[in-house]
Amino acid sequence: GQSPGGSYASFVEETGISGFTQLQDNDAGELWEKFGSTGRSTFIFVQEDGSFRQTSFGVIGAEELTEQVQTLIDA
Repeated sequence: GQSPGGSYASFVEETGISGFTQLQDNDAGELWEKFGSTGRSTFIFVQEDGSFRQTSFGVIGAEELTEQVQTLIDA
């Protein structure tokens, strides 16, 4: 995320995603660029070994997000 710390922390808490590693991009999008993100609402699914499973651009619903996370857990 690139949101100021407080609003990003609130987002993490409200969505219940605190159990996942969160990355704060404080360097004007440098981290986003490294992961190939082209804009907001980019989901990068990374396996435990650090390899990319899938990148999804755009808004995805709760059901699709749940499916993607379950795929990572099952891998």
